[in-house]
Amino acid sequence: MTVMADIEHPNDSGPLTVHDLEGIPFDGRRYELIDGVLIVSPAPGLRHQKIAYRLYGVLEAACPPDFEVVGAPFAVHSGDKIELQPDVLVGRDEDFTDKDLPAPPVLAVEVLSPSTAIHDLNTKKAVYERLGTGSYWVIDPEEPALTVFELDADGHYQQVAKAAGDEVAEIERPFPVRIVPRTCWAGSAEPGQWRRRRGVPRSWACSCRWRSSFRSRSSTASNRAGVRIAVCSNCLRSGGAGCSLLRGA
Repeated sequence: MTVMADIEHPNDSGPLTVHDLEGIPFDGRRYELIDGVLIVSPAPGLRHQKIAYRLYGVLEAACPPDFEVVGAPFAVHSGDKIELQPDVLVGRDEDFTDKDLPAPPVLAVEVLSPSTAIHDLNTKKAVYERLGTGSYWVIDPEEPALTVFELDADGHYQQVAKAAGDEVAEIERPFPVRIVPRTCWAGSAEPGQWRRRRGVPRSWACSCRWRSSFRSRSSTASNRAGVRIAVCSNCLRSGGAGCSLLRGA
């Protein structure tokens, strides 16, 4: 999830509850609760945030209107002893409240680090399986790679896809989306090649939201609707995999 995670269970205090978390002062760290056990993670670093926000953009561009894509921090609750905050989540629009998701998400995504890999691949994966979260994605920034787990007919996660580097993951659940790990989150625009443009009309904006970087007006592409738009480096290299405007959506 982030750089590291400490599991804390205060002596002689019994299991913690969601209400106990509400009394913890905000200090930038992430607090989660699994069966009354407190999990404390440091604030995410730069690479972590880049990956999470870029994936958010790809999912948001493909998301149908009956779903919502939300990035951390946003709480998923189940009873009074479970509160999770996946790096990116997708839920049914009707299940959200203004402050949380009190129902299983249809997709939960975690970004690995060396110190959290075992935790994210085991403890949290098992909790999401128990909650009935249909899809659980794990991102390994080092390869880079995306591993996709989905619930089978018996309610157990099975690995249904893995894409690394330039491989393409064509994923159908919770909605169709195409992801190429290297072009989705490995690296950034070349220094000096791209510049931030504020106030760009929507017809000229790349919708992948990657660092709000756009080519100059003289370097454009046409989407399927025939509209000339400016395109960021990552979408240009991936052929528009993360850009709804290039796809004409």
